[in-house]
Amino acid sequence: MPAASRNSEPITAAECGSLLAPLLAFDSVALAVSGGSDSVAMMTLVAEWASSRPGAPRLVVLTVDHGLRPESPVEAQCVLRWAAALGLDGHCLRWDGSKPLSGIQAAARDARYRLMRQWCASHGFGPVVTAHTQDDQAETVIMRLSRGSGIEGLGAMPAESGAPWHVLRPFLSVPRTRLLASLAARGLPFIDDPSNRNRAFERVRTREVLGILAEAGLSSRHIALTAARLRRANEALDHHVREAERALLTTTPEGSGNLVRDGLMALPTELRIRLLGRAITRFGGRPEAPRLASLEALERWVAGPQGSARTLGGCRLVRQKAKLLFGREPGRMSAEPIRLEPGQVTVWDRRFAIVLAPDATARSFSIMPLGGLRPAPVRPPAIPDFVWRSTPAILADNRPVWLFGHPVEGFTVKFIAD
Repeated sequence: MPAASRNSEPITAAECGSLLAPLLAFDSVALAVSGGSDSVAMMTLVAEWASSRPGAPRLVVLTVDHGLRPESPVEAQCVLRWAAALGLDGHCLRWDGSKPLSGIQAAARDARYRLMRQWCASHGFGPVVTAHTQDDQAETVIMRLSRGSGIEGLGAMPAESGAPWHVLRPFLSVPRTRLLASLAARGLPFIDDPSNRNRAFERVRTREVLGILAEAGLSSRHIALTAARLRRANEALDHHVREAERALLTTTPEGSGNLVRDGLMALPTELRIRLLGRAITRFGGRPEAPRLASLEALERWVAGPQGSARTLGGCRLVRQKAKLLFGREPGRMSAEPIRLEPGQVTVWDRRFAIVLAPDATARSFSIMPLGGLRPAPVRPPAIPDFVWRSTPAILADNRPVWLFGHPVEGFTVKFIAD
């Protein structure tokens, strides 16, 4: 039977067995349930599958009261009742504090994932399972296409992602209509969020565009298929970038990088852009690479003759005869000292892991950028000035006791942005 003709049929038990097989790799998973049709269907199908599947992971339902609408506390309690009816333990997490005036949907999404992953980490649970569908995938592709995304962005959502949160999306190949049909076949209720019809939100407008595209023959299934193929191509490109990175980029203990210029320029343009992005992210102490347009401009600067230095994404890039030198931009760093606790690992500036000996309790230890010290310490000749100023300085009772090139027992400092 053609795939299109099955779009109004419930998902079968056999299909669930195949779709949910990746969950068997984990001892426990958390189901992200908002109360909408997709997530309630996902919760129901996973619960039915787990009840008849030996070795199924331990399940918990997490719902977030975002506080954006007066109904949200009541809706969260509905989710918990529906979870209990399926024999599942459920927990409501609250998004407290001030809310942004713009970009509210993105902020709410980030808050949901953050709260759920924090709960999972503190309770020993594995990844979060979401109800993203083929339609969500197509919407994501269209929204990224409107921003001029490259292959990486147009590859859209993977079935499993590890960063910044570990998420499984088992229904990513399934049309939303089939999840709705699965609910209807069981006579189960769900929450109709009015924001899903509010044209002030980009995703709502994108759904309207997808309806027009479907009339022209470009269905969500075709868009999602293209995204899957682009993701496959992106994985191949990433493989070659990692190989080039290993061959051309070296890292120093003090947190700088040296990239062989001739080797970089011998690469195809796409690989050069990606390798520059990886280096900027690593040495700039940022969680994500800069925007693609910024990296394209940087690649043109690297290939051109003008200028000896640039900054981007918290990273300073210096053009030298045989290499490109990368390091943290010291002017972008906070000089505020951060307390070090004995026996604990402190990740500083996303670049260094600092461990203080467990018995170092006689004094109060902290860490700050060396560039914030007055008077400025004498710089070792082998370390460039801007790199030196962005290295960590360890203080005891507010006095420097450790700098690069001045080893002292009781500390371990390692550059980890690899």
